[in-house]
Amino acid sequence: MTKRTIFADAEQAEVLDFDAISLNAREGDENLIGDAIGYPSHWAKFAVSIQSPTVARVSQGRYYVFDKAYDLDAVEDIDLTSYLPIGSTDSRYIAIIARGVTETINAMRMVEVDAETGETVQQSLPKTERRRAFFSIQAAVPAVTPVKPTITPGDCVVCFLLVSPEGITAIEASNTHRVKTLYEVDGRLTILEGLMEVLFQS
Repeated sequence: MTKRTIFADAEQAEVLDFDAISLNAREGDENLIGDAIGYPSHWAKFAVSIQSPTVARVSQGRYYVFDKAYDLDAVEDIDLTSYLPIGSTDSRYIAIIARGVTETINAMRMVEVDAETGETVQQSLPKTERRRAFFSIQAAVPAVTPVKPTITPGDCVVCFLLVSPEGITAIEASNTHRVKTLYEVDGRLTILEGLMEVLFQS
């Protein structure tokens, strides 16, 4: 964060001053994410598990789009019942795709309506603006020998699920769209440098 909001001892702070605190923090996050990370459409930390034969559970994580991060605060269950193939010998691949939305959450607060009497009333006011990750489904055609669905360029695939008439049979994470940490990238580079050194010495 490159900016901070300053208050004087006797100052009467305004709403914009308090808004600036969170705006400055968000700007700092966006600068760091956009400048140093910059993934165009990738996911981090999501883990998909089988909650029941027809329900996949996605754990908390984040969806990154250039300088923005969309957060999943709690696990999310995805019901796949309607995507199960009907044919007894058929299977189907399903892609879970991460997306992001900005939404405003209201909260009840007491608001002064008369400065002279100090009368207040309770009102629902915008209180939290959040960037939330959510998921959509891209399903392939059911077949005896299933193929993965065609993914639109720019979409972020968290995983592919293989389903049969009985339910989920396999989970395959999409590492193509996974955010790699700096530690992981550095480790891979160190291994590559070591292999190159051996190659040049031989």
